Amino acid sequence: MSIACGIIFELPVLSFVLTKMGLLTPKFL
Repeated sequence: MSIACGIIFELPVLSFVLTKMGLLTPKFL
């Protein structure tokens, strides 16, 4: 249960970080 909850909690965080990086990358380029 704890492992599943951890994965479910990490997915939105990873997607948010990737989106933030995707938005910042073009500005640096």
